[in-house]
Amino acid sequence: MDDTDTNGAFAQNCNSGSWSQANAGYNARMLYTGVKDAENCRALWQPTLSQAGIYEIQVYIPSVNATSWQAKYTVNHANGKSTALVDQYGLYDRWVSLGVYRLHRGNLGYARISDFTGEPSTTNRLVGADAVRFINEDGVYYDDASPSVSYTGSWTHSSLWDKTYANTVSWSNAVGSRALLNFSGSRITRLYTMASNRGSETIRIDGASRGTTSSYAWETRWQAAKTWSLSPGSHTIQVEVAGGGGGYSDLDAFVVDLPAARSGTSYDDPHYQLNSIGGWTHGTGWSSAYGGTVS
Repeated sequence: MDDTDTNGAFAQNCNSGSWSQANAGYNARMLYTGVKDAENCRALWQPTLSQAGIYEIQVYIPSVNATSWQAKYTVNHANGKSTALVDQYGLYDRWVSLGVYRLHRGNLGYARISDFTGEPSTTNRLVGADAVRFINEDGVYYDDASPSVSYTGSWTHSSLWDKTYANTVSWSNAVGSRALLNFSGSRITRLYTMASNRGSETIRIDGASRGTTSSYAWETRWQAAKTWSLSPGSHTIQVEVAGGGGGYSDLDAFVVDLPAARSGTSYDDPHYQLNSIGGWTHGTGWSSAYGGTVS
């Protein structure tokens, strides 16, 4: 998704003035503006996603007109909003990750940047805005409303909660009630809601108990996840309401072969691309710390 897109997925505006353009970066065009002491210009990348799930969001940093040391990106995702800081200075025509987020289906998720980075305008640093891509990191989803999921006992099925996967969730407080899925794969993930009225549930895979999990939390946590690794092949997972706590258990979705966390590039705490804001102490000589250093 580039700054040249005209299908409504990209938008930019300023309170006064405008973004400057340069024939550089992705598709040979980028936008840039100087950092400000208060927000004046902003840019927004807002795709329409065909399915909810986990996405890595990457931004393209051009080789010119992007010199902010702490360009501030805001990501709107299924669990709220997060801020990702990117040191654009010294990055030359490369993709940089803002992180991995759970996003709703449709156009609720977005990435946003502005010229208010927290850097004084007297630094004359520039914020660059170019392309953003949303990379689906997911496996195969089975929503709680999928015909592949079967239920026994007493369950309530609802489509009133927009923070759940696909806006549906099923719950029960009848001990012994079960939700079951037959699947083929090597990893299975259960998505569920944690809240103050939740209890515990017994998980069985291929008939063998995998223990009892608790869904209780003092605050509501949507699309919590628990994953089990298995040998490749055909399997059955069963969630059984065990009661306790607030009593209720739910199923939001099952996900087959959700990728594990990927390995990547490590940046030790003294790395020049890591900026320390506020009062920090930087220590060396710690043999148990990564690289022997810690901040």
